[in-house]
Amino acid sequence: MMRKIQRFQYIAFFALLSVISTETHSQCEADATVYLTDFLFTPSEFTIPVGQTVAFVNAEGTHNVDGTAESNPVSFFLEETEGNIDGVCMGTVTFDVPGVYTYTSSIGVQPELGMTGTIIVDAETLCDVMLSFWGCGENQNMDAYSSAYAFQSYFGCSFFGQSGGFPGSNTNLEGLDEYTLFLPNSAAIAGLKELMNLNSFDLLYFTEGMVAGLSYHMVPGVYLAEDLQDGAVLPTVEGQNLAVSVADDGGIMLNGATVLHEDIVAFNGVIHVIDEILVPAGYPGATTWDVIVQSTEHTIFEQALLAEGLAT
Repeated sequence: MMRKIQRFQYIAFFALLSVISTETHSQCEADATVYLTDFLFTPSEFTIPVGQTVAFVNAEGTHNVDGTAESNPVSFFLEETEGNIDGVCMGTVTFDVPGVYTYTSSIGVQPELGMTGTIIVDAETLCDVMLSFWGCGENQNMDAYSSAYAFQSYFGCSFFGQSGGFPGSNTNLEGLDEYTLFLPNSAAIAGLKELMNLNSFDLLYFTEGMVAGLSYHMVPGVYLAEDLQDGAVLPTVEGQNLAVSVADDGGIMLNGATVLHEDIVAFNGVIHVIDEILVPAGYPGATTWDVIVQSTEHTIFEQALLAEGLAT
C-alpha cells in the first residue's frame, strides 16, 4: 500500500510540474528550468552548454536561490519568494562561464535538509577541439594533426587528464581568454621541418623557437572568416602582425597562406586551417646541435659529441 501511495505522489508531482511549466513559460523564458518545492530542487543536478539560461520556478514553500558559494566560478542570488501551484518565476540566470555551480535555498534549515542543487556548465575549449583533429575525431579529415599536437603541447592543454609536457609559454588555450588559431596542415609542417633542419621528434624540443613560431599563428580575440576582411592587420601573440588579403574568388590569405578550412569554433576561440607555415621576421632556424643541447632526452649523446669535438 505504501508503495502505491509513493508512486501516486511521484506521478502527481511530475504532473504538477507539467502544468506549472505551461503556465510559467511566458513568465520565465529560459533554456532549462529548475522547480522548487519543499526541500527539493528538480532536477537537482544537470549539465548545460556555456551561454544557456536557467529559470527558477517556485512551486511550493518559501525559498530563495543562493548560488554564492566560494567555489562557484560566478556568484548568483535570487530573492526569497512564496511559491504556489501556478508556479512563481523567481528569475533567470545565464551561465557564461564554464564550471560547476552549487546552490541552495539558504532560508532556515533548508540546506541542512538537503535542498541543494548543482549545474555543470560545460564548454569545448580550443584544446578540446584540437583533440578532434586526432585519429577518428570529427576534424581528422582536415589533416592538421601535427599542428594541433604542437599547440596542445606548448599552450596549457591536457592530454586525457595529464597536462602538456613542454614548458615555454604562459598562454593557456584551456582558459577563458579568447584566441584565433591558424593551424598549418601536414604539408605545411614538412616545410617547417625543412626550414628548421629538424625531424618530427626533435621539432618539439626546440622550445624557444617553437613557442615563438606557434605564437605567430595565434591572435588574441575571435576572428571568424567573415571578420577577416581584405587589408586587415591582426596583432599576434608573438608580437608581430599578420596581413589579411581576400582573393577575387573570396579565398582568404594571411601573409600569403591560404585558409583551407574556416570557423572551427570553440568556447574560447576559433581555429582556421592554412596551407603554409607563417614565419615571423627574424625567426631563427635551428641546427641539430641546437636541439640536442635544449633536449633533456639527448644528454648522453650531447656529451659524446663534445668528447669527440663534433659539437657545432
